[in-house]
Amino acid sequence: MRARHLGTTMLLMLSSALAAACAVAPPPTMVPVDGAARRALATDALRSADALVSEGCLDCLLDAYELYGGLAAEPGVGSQAARGAVETAILVAARERELGLEPGGLVERSTSRLSQLAAADRDALLLLMDIVDALPGGHSGGTPASDRDVARRSTAVRRRDEFRAFLEAHANDSPLFGYVWLSFSCAYRSGGEEGVESLLRRTSSWRDTTLLVYRAATCRGGDRTTLQELLAAHPRFVELRYVAGQQAVDGGLIDEAIAMWLPAYQWRSRWPALSQALAEAYLGIDEWDRALAFYDRALELTADEAAALLGKARALTYLGRHHEALAVLDRLLALNGWYPGDARYWRALNETQLERYEAAWADIERAATLIVSADVSKLAGIIAHRLGRPEVARGKFEEAWRRNGTDCEVGVHLSIVQSGLRAWSGALEALGRTATCLETVDRQLRAEIARLRATAEAPRAPGATARQARDVAAREQRLATGERLLATVWFNSAVASYYSARMDDARRFAELVVADDEFGPPARTLLARIP
Repeated sequence: MRARHLGTTMLLMLSSALAAACAVAPPPTMVPVDGAARRALATDALRSADALVSEGCLDCLLDAYELYGGLAAEPGVGSQAARGAVETAILVAARERELGLEPGGLVERSTSRLSQLAAADRDALLLLMDIVDALPGGHSGGTPASDRDVARRSTAVRRRDEFRAFLEAHANDSPLFGYVWLSFSCAYRSGGEEGVESLLRRTSSWRDTTLLVYRAATCRGGDRTTLQELLAAHPRFVELRYVAGQQAVDGGLIDEAIAMWLPAYQWRSRWPALSQALAEAYLGIDEWDRALAFYDRALELTADEAAALLGKARALTYLGRHHEALAVLDRLLALNGWYPGDARYWRALNETQLERYEAAWADIERAATLIVSADVSKLAGIIAHRLGRPEVARGKFEEAWRRNGTDCEVGVHLSIVQSGLRAWSGALEALGRTATCLETVDRQLRAEIARLRATAEAPRAPGATARQARDVAAREQRLATGERLLATVWFNSAVASYYSARMDDARRFAELVVADDEFGPPARTLLARIP
């Protein structure tokens, strides 16, 4: 009798917990211990767990898993509950994988319940575990970024036909099968294969559940409108904030993304992908201390995440912590194969700041064999110039300018090298092109500032006012930098014109900077020498 009493108490506790979670009427206080009422109570609890699965949020799935587990030993529903527990554990694992969450290990804890199932059901669920294990890490399922991702993709490619045939045949068997069918198809679909609507038709019994509506809306970039509607209607679906934040970043709305992500981080702080996303967002708005803190958090959870190591090295570089940046880059290079060109570039940049020019040259040369980049050529030119190799520097700066003609600073470097080589005509050509470049950029920046200020009174999205102020300030800083570069160009043009015996040009350029605090005194000296 005591065992029966405890079983009924457990059912009452499960039903009460579910009532609180789903806002349904509480069960009656007095429930008979035996007979039809007990079976009805267990059946109702099982249906409630099924409803939580259909609801689909991660917290809903975890609540459902607990309900199923509590019913797994209950006569009459034990087998169904055991299957529900295993299926829900697989769903949780799929969600964790897609979002880049730290694995909770539910699948491993639920495998003991497989013994309660028929052999065919066991085999099907074991195969589903293999399929979920082959899903790519992170929500988008993009390019592999770790050895783990490569291994998963290799498995998916090798067993693709087997997995797809199985999922296609069973897509309508349960919410789990429908969800994994969508997840695998969205992650590993080729360009000519069926779209999301066609995929959903194979899950006709479940396609209208919030679980599958969510998964369809997050397939291949996401349906922004549907996701916003889901988040408004289902506040427990906190993980939707992560996806919505990714979409905001894709639209250039970094502050909006951060505003979406921070509550999600409060909900789940052990979330490597979100920690890294926040780090990259803060790096993008030059809040390097915050970026570093979130990169450290991501690396605390996944110690050898290559992208996080590279990001941390960049943040440390911007903070002027060059020795620490080099140590992180050494860790990245030790991973053998992940971002080797980027790692060598950032090593060279930090070594240049530390005036280790020979080491920097070795690294930038290695970087040039791995990635094609104007920044690599530019840094190589700077290092070569500081090593006293002007001909090499000239070639590198010319290469950088061919690759990116909008980097006006390259022209300044090139003109300095040309002047050092007494190639005055070449210096004047570079300076003339640089002046045109700077004037073009100046006009663009002023137009952008005017546009930003003109929208100041318009309705603002979350974080928009701060973003606008920051964007205006950043452009004003670039204007100031450009003005100093242009003053440098004019003075250098005056000097190059003087040594080219083009005295009228020398006078004209010198007069442009005669009132400048930095270049005024030498300009006046030059003017005094001009006949």
